[in-house]
Amino acid sequence: EMLLVLFSTLSVYFLLKRKHLLAWFSLSLAFLSKGPVGFFLPLGVYFVWKLIESIRNENFWKAFFKILWDLIKFLLSPLGNLIFLVFGLGWYIAMFLTYDVEYIYKFFIEENIARFLGQTHQHPYPFWYYIPIVLVSIIFFIPIIFRIYKNFKKEYLPLLGWFGLVFTFYSLSY
Repeated sequence: EMLLVLFSTLSVYFLLKRKHLLAWFSLSLAFLSKGPVGFFLPLGVYFVWKLIESIRNENFWKAFFKILWDLIKFLLSPLGNLIFLVFGLGWYIAMFLTYDVEYIYKFFIEENIARFLGQTHQHPYPFWYYIPIVLVSIIFFIPIIFRIYKNFKKEYLPLLGWFGLVFTFYSLSY
C-alpha cells in the first residue's frame, strides 16, 4: 500500500502543479502498483480538490464543468497516454501475453470490481467499520486536532476533501 500512497500522492501533486507528464508517469506507477484504484482515485482526489478550491470563487456548476473539461483534456493527451501505456500497462500486457484473458479477467474483474462490490472476498464488517479505526488511530493527535480546529483555515478544505473521498471510497467497498 505504501507504493500506492506514494504514487497517488505524487499524481495529485503533479496534477495540481500542472506538470502533466510527471502526473501521467506517477499515475502509471500507481496503476502498476495497485490496478485501477491507482488511476481513478488520484484523479477523483484532484477533481474534488479543484472543485473545493473553485467553488469559493465561482458557482458550483460552472466550476464543476470547467474542472471536468480540464480533466478530459488531460486524459486525451497523446503523450500522456503513451507514457501510461509504456509504464502502467507494460506488466499487464506481459501478463496477458503469458496467461491470456484469464489473468486480465481475474485481476480486473474478480480482484477489483467484484471485490469492491462485495461479490468476492467479503469482509464481515459494516460500512462504518473504518470510523472507530480512524478515531483510535488519531487518539494521540487529539491536542493537535483541537488546535487545527481552533485555527482552521479554508486552505485545509481540499485536504479534508481528499481524506473524505478516499475514506468514503474504502468504506463503501464491501
